[in-house]
Amino acid sequence: MRVGLLFAGIAFGHKSDRDFNHCFPNISKNLIEPLKAEHDVKVYCLAYEDPRVGETVALLNPVKFSTLSFEGSRQNTTRKLAVNILDGEDLDFYVMSRFDVHYTKHLKDFNLDYNKFNFTSPEGNGYWDREKWVGDTFYAWPKRLHEEIKIAYKELMKYDPNHMHNFYNIVSSIIGTEDIHFMSTEPQLSGHLLTSICTKDYADRLRNKIPIDPEILSRFP
Repeated sequence: MRVGLLFAGIAFGHKSDRDFNHCFPNISKNLIEPLKAEHDVKVYCLAYEDPRVGETVALLNPVKFSTLSFEGSRQNTTRKLAVNILDGEDLDFYVMSRFDVHYTKHLKDFNLDYNKFNFTSPEGNGYWDREKWVGDTFYAWPKRLHEEIKIAYKELMKYDPNHMHNFYNIVSSIIGTEDIHFMSTEPQLSGHLLTSICTKDYADRLRNKIPIDPEILSRFP
């Protein structure tokens, strides 16, 4: 299968001392290398401008790489622009990841459905029950849904630009609930049973409340 692995967001600096060099070994072990072992994988990136951004290219060797200014940017706009990078590419399956995460599982334990749009989990703290919010750190979908997902990212621009927790409401209204798969049905905080976000803010807020990757806790003691 031809898989497009798309990274979008902050690779270095800007907030909470993000450092892709710290995250890369975990991402490579749990996501990139397992994908490459089973599929023909091409990597694509959209990262914010930073003096160290060249290190991202060296680590990932993407077939397409683009940058944008952090000033005035918003998460939703960045994700939409990242998906546009894939235009014209001949791919069977799409995976979107952040740069600043550690995966708590190996790909074989992700519980991916290669025929549906994949969300990590319903969002915890009652957000799923009240708002139908979901984890927003990882997405994956097949070619047959790609044009509809591009429409969903465009629709997302109408809502809060700083998070994508409401993406389920948008996606389900376009493709239907029957084409959506939850990798875990257990409510979580930003899909914490699959990903930990490698920032000091995340570690400080959620330490001792949810499982956090030990490498992140060691970095932000």
